[in-house]
Amino acid sequence: MLSTVLNPVNPDTQVSVPSAIFTSFQTGNQIQELDMSLGAEYWYQNTIAFRAGYYYSNPNNGDLQYITAGIGARYNVIVINASYLVAQGTGTTRNPLSNTVRFSLIFEFDKIDKPADSGDDDSGK
Repeated sequence: MLSTVLNPVNPDTQVSVPSAIFTSFQTGNQIQELDMSLGAEYWYQNTIAFRAGYYYSNPNNGDLQYITAGIGARYNVIVINASYLVAQGTGTTRNPLSNTVRFSLIFEFDKIDKPADSGDDDSGK
C-alpha cells in the first residue's frame, strides 16, 4: 500500500529522469499551467512597511485569483507583520483563505547590538 502511494507509476512505464523532464513539456498547454503573481513592498524610514500583491492561475489550472494587502512595523530587533487576503471570485473559484488576516512576529537576532570588546586595551596604560 505504501509503495503504491509513494510510487503510483506502473514500473513497466517508468522512464529516466532526463527523459521525463523533456517529455513533460510536450504534453498539454504548459502556458495554461503557469501561475502568475506580482507583489510590491515599500519601507518608510526602515520602520513601517506597506505591501500589496496579486495572484492569478488559469481557469484550467485551479482558477484562483486574489489580492493581498499588508503592513509591517520594525522596532529594534522585532518586526510585526499583518496581511489580508481580499476575496475574489465566487463558488469553487474563491480562495479558501479569502477574508483572512495573518500575523507574524519576527526576531532579528543578527541585529542585536553586541557588547563592546572587553579585551586588553593599550589606551589605559
